[in-house]
Amino acid sequence: MDGLVFRHQEILTVYWAILDQPAKIEKAILSHFCKVNLMLIRRRASDFARFLTCRGDLATILHHLDDEACPDLSDVLFATIQNDTASEGISIIDWFADHQLIDRLVDRMISSDNEMTRENAQRLLSDIIRLSQTNQFDASSIGFKQLLEQLTSYPVIKRIAHSMFDLSCDLPNALVPAISMIVDLIRNNQSVISVSEFATLLDSTLDIFTTHIPQLLSKLELSGKQTFIETPIGRQEPVGIERLAVCELFAALYYSSHTNEQFGHLFKQSLIDHAVLSRLLDMFFGFPWCNFLHVIVYDMLYQIFHADFNQPINYRLLMETLETNYLMKRILQAHQANEKFIKEQKARLGFMGHISLLSRCILEVFQSQVDVATKMMDTDCWDEWVLYVQTSLKKDIQRDNGPLGCKP
Repeated sequence: MDGLVFRHQEILTVYWAILDQPAKIEKAILSHFCKVNLMLIRRRASDFARFLTCRGDLATILHHLDDEACPDLSDVLFATIQNDTASEGISIIDWFADHQLIDRLVDRMISSDNEMTRENAQRLLSDIIRLSQTNQFDASSIGFKQLLEQLTSYPVIKRIAHSMFDLSCDLPNALVPAISMIVDLIRNNQSVISVSEFATLLDSTLDIFTTHIPQLLSKLELSGKQTFIETPIGRQEPVGIERLAVCELFAALYYSSHTNEQFGHLFKQSLIDHAVLSRLLDMFFGFPWCNFLHVIVYDMLYQIFHADFNQPINYRLLMETLETNYLMKRILQAHQANEKFIKEQKARLGFMGHISLLSRCILEVFQSQVDVATKMMDTDCWDEWVLYVQTSLKKDIQRDNGPLGCKP
């Protein structure tokens, strides 16, 4: 049957005329339309690519990303890219690149007043990023091709960053979907930094967001009206999705800054200049029940504690964390608050697991960097820190290292 369809492409032409109507298409109709096309793509990818490139109307397809069944339509576009064969000189990836798929999706993600359109444009962009991943060489990947190259270009990243902080228009803020896409870009393509021909993949991202650190920090501040939610332990202030997203972006950018000549160095120096670590630590300790936040901040601090300290900037970041931002004192204060909470509520505060992990990281640094330990001995909390390590932390380590479900 699929062979008959492609031998008589007028059938497909009539079928695809469904998308030509400007109004929204009923969910059931669009859903069935997508299922049929997904089947054709799986069975005859090159024939489908030939039909799509001849039909040549990407704008019509993207128009219906506003419809209720737009995730299914995104799946059709994604499956077409995933099954690119480049047979007989036909490459659907080249065709999408020539027809500005990336630019059109970015425009929809940052400019549409329809929340579903923004979310699904970001979803498709993230799918393309993951399909282009270069981290796992044994996993499916289309590699670093035109689509990813266009997405990481300086003009595109600059437009995305501008949209995240643009308060001059009435459109909904693009901060969260844009950050989700940027984080996916960094996490899935970090390894290409070691390949010389792709060495500038993340340069634009680091360069642009380094200049926007003050605006990112402003997003971590409280809005005019505080809101609270009821929890089993009383009323709590929620962190909020925007602040979580900004924290995750900082962690991802730091993850990508360990390479790229000057860009990584400038980003790390800007973290110091703008006291970013101080603000992230404020949030970590200020929201003891938000484990998503704790994972994000701990991941960034773990990288700082395990960096190459032969590079002066990494050593400065370490001291910024330990000395300037009083991390040991903050941990001791959290420990004291936890002891009080245990007496009152018979339970531990939510961040104590990550507090224990951070404390272990500090001990590892002291063992490998004796000069750092010597400097910290002069702080007014050193004696209290030693007592904490020898008592409470020691018990935590013994408990964590013991067999599961057994008493020591």
